Amino acid sequence: MAAKNGNEENQGSPRGGSLKLIYALNAIATTLQESIQSEENVYEAFNNQVVALGLRGGISLLDEEQQTLHFKSEVLSKSLKKNTRRMGKSLHLPADDVSIPVDKVDVYKQVVEEGQSVYVPDTGRVSEQIIQRRKKGQTKPASSTVGDPPGIYAPLVFDRKIKGMLNVVGPELTENDIPTLQAFANQIAVALENARLVHKLQDANEALNRAYQLTLEGWVKALDLR
Repeated sequence: MAAKNGNEENQGSPRGGSLKLIYALNAIATTLQESIQSEENVYEAFNNQVVALGLRGGISLLDEEQQTLHFKSEVLSKSLKKNTRRMGKSLHLPADDVSIPVDKVDVYKQVVEEGQSVYVPDTGRVSEQIIQRRKKGQTKPASSTVGDPPGIYAPLVFDRKIKGMLNVVGPELTENDIPTLQAFANQIAVALENARLVHKLQDANEALNRAYQLTLEGWVKALDLR
């Protein structure tokens, strides 16, 4: 089955799993609104809830050229995490940097180029494209080791610009979950931007305090010279 985007009409009523997802993501949104301290807080809240739901997924941010997605938060199977790190090493990226070129994975490219959420009924192909174990021109199948449940890939949009991508993978996900995941991705994007602003304000305040202390020390020295 082909990937489907958020513009296609969704039919059917939400299942129990969908309602559970809605409640869980609303809980994260409340946490983010109440305590925005840093980007790490945002990633931690996301990770904790994804684990609690028995899902896997991640938050990735685009580089300035919008060519590579750098994963800042990830809840992955051990084999998939190992192989994405191996790909990063082949691209001469830092060992702790899990990064995937956008054009290497079809759904990543679709999300970034179209700016819309995409539902993938079978993520086995996504895993294969990430791992890319090539031997004699062939890619080794990955679904046997990482599983192939459905997934939803949503753009992180702020100020009408795509900043990255949020993805969640799990057996109970359906097309009906696209609006919920996209709304959640929007909240994550705002939370990350707010965290960056808080960080900038903290840095500016620290710089101002250092300048003030240096000024005071200068006055004291000037007075001592008298």
